[in-house]
Formats: sequence, structure tokens, C-alpha cells
Amino acid sequence: MINDYKNWIVSKKHLLHHLEHHDSIIISKVENVIKTLNFISSLKEEDLNEDYSVIFDCGYSYIYQVVSEIELYLNKYFDNDMHQFLKYELLINYSLYLNDLKEALIENESFSSELNNEMKAINNNIDNILLSKRDFTEKVLDDYDNRLMSILSTDEVILTTPEVYDRIYEELQIMEGHIEE
Repeated sequence: MINDYKNWIVSKKHLLHHLEHHDSIIISKVENVIKTLNFISSLKEEDLNEDYSVIFDCGYSYIYQVVSEIELYLNKYFDNDMHQFLKYELLINYSLYLNDLKEALIENESFSSELNNEMKAINNNIDNILLSKRDFTEKVLDDYDNRLMSILSTDEVILTTPEVYDRIYEELQIMEGHIEE
């Protein structure tokens, strides 16, 4: 699996570099997943344990999915034009966040049909904006948040995959000392 990841990350280097070069919020969202995977993939085989294996497998599956979705957006909506894509990255990032949130809520057994319907409505709205290339403001995102918060229970702590990997990466830095980025 580690060799698959190493080959895959090399094949996506150009896309990831462009996102990083343009200070994309999308790459900042997943950078600790990538850093964690890079750290684990650099370990000697004898240093790998079951925890690292689980962290690696989950992270690789996640990053593979997210990058595939980014490529789909780039192709479907923007004819592979990165600059056009970046004009709408706030919306795309929000859509990716909704996917992350849905997965976390399902895992936590907190996902409801009402929430599912609201997420579908928000994603349809995002899709319409992207298809029509309409201008939007961050107020749209605030509206989405308000719609979700009116349904979500506020006393639950729900961590999305990127948030979990932010914590894992921080823990690795503490355990392993400063790890290469």
C-alpha cells in the first residue's frame, strides 16, 4: 500500500503543487493528511505497527477520494482551468466539507434524513452556482452554516477526517520530535 501511495502522490504532484502555489484553502485542509502519510511512508518496515497501518490506510483512502473529487470539479466545471477553479474554491471546499461532515456524522450515528435533505439542497445550490459561473459572496457560506446548525445538535463534538489528521500530525510531532514536512 505504501508503494501505491508513493506512486500515486508522484502522479498528483503537479495538481498538488498548483494548489499549494496558489495558497488554496483546499490544500491547506488536507495538508496534514499528506504530511502524516509522507511520514509513515518514510518509516522503515520494522518501525511500522498496526496503528500506523490503520492511520495510513484511512488517510490514503481519504486523500485519494478528495483529490479525485478535485479533479472531477476541475474537469466537469472548469475545463481543467485552475484559475477558474480557484475563483470558486470556497464553494468547492464547502462541498468537500459537507462530504467530510456527513461521513463523521454517519460514523457517530448522528446522521438524520433531515440533515441529509439539507446537505443535498446545499450541494444542489453549489452545483447550480458552479454550472452557471455565478458570482457569490461568503454570506452564502454563512447561510449554509446557519441552515446546518439549525439541524445539528450543538452539544456533540464531531471531528471530520482532516481534523482527526490535524490531531494525529500534531501527536506525531510530539512523539517523533519535529518531523519533516
